[in-house]
Amino acid sequence: MRTSLQRQVGGYDPELPHAGDIEMWMRLAAHADVGYVSGADQAYYRVHGQNMSTTDFGGQLDDLRQRLVAYDSALAKCADRLPDAPVLRETVHRRLARYALRRAYRAYDRGRTEVVPVDELVEFARACTPAADTLPEARALRLRRRVGPQAMPYLQPLVLSALYERGREWLWWQSWKRRGL
Repeated sequence: MRTSLQRQVGGYDPELPHAGDIEMWMRLAAHADVGYVSGADQAYYRVHGQNMSTTDFGGQLDDLRQRLVAYDSALAKCADRLPDAPVLRETVHRRLARYALRRAYRAYDRGRTEVVPVDELVEFARACTPAADTLPEARALRLRRRVGPQAMPYLQPLVLSALYERGREWLWWQSWKRRGL
């Protein structure tokens, strides 16, 4: 990126220790076009025992909460450049709610309800959007709760939403490998 753009937009927000990079990149994208170069490494990420993502923000809820704050911050700071900022905000909140509910119901699929904070993920989804209980993922979670955490890992191959989710996930990874999207 051009140094002049970085100076115009500013650097990392110290109030966002976990998601400052994504918030900064979103501000940059609001001011200039973003490109993707296929086949070339775009960045390197060094993993070690002291990574902030594992020591300070290693939990599922921490990650979602930090992303929500980053998106809201970028949308607020760039509202003058984004005429549809309120619609984008609603879209982001709904998407994060769906993601949280998906994590909750996948805990049932994998038999991990003892370690995944299912109820907290549901509360996060409700805080993101008042329509959380009407989302398809909420219906999928209600089904899994009725089946129960002991039986669900065995019945998961028979549940259409689980098959759909696995297929959707596979397609996403294929797209990501090919186009980075």
